[in-house]
Amino acid sequence: MPFDKKRIRACWAKVVFVISAFIGIAKGVIGLGSDLGWVTVGAKANWFLLYGASGLLLGLILSLILSGQLRGSKRESLELGHERTG
Repeated sequence: MPFDKKRIRACWAKVVFVISAFIGIAKGVIGLGSDLGWVTVGAKANWFLLYGASGLLLGLILSLILSGQLRGSKRESLELGHERTG
């Protein structure tokens, strides 16, 4: 999960998660509307939706994977009253 409290991620990674979610949802809604005939788009807009948005989404996810921010680093938990040794 992008905002899981057990993992620590950089601020930019959280922003990328939100941006990619909005791009994916918008692409899905417009694609569904186009398939059902509710929305008609021109050839250039259709190309952008199919290839441009998909490429952008893939690039954002790859940047998270290659930077290691997709998994994030595990948060170390300290119990109250116990000091960490070692």
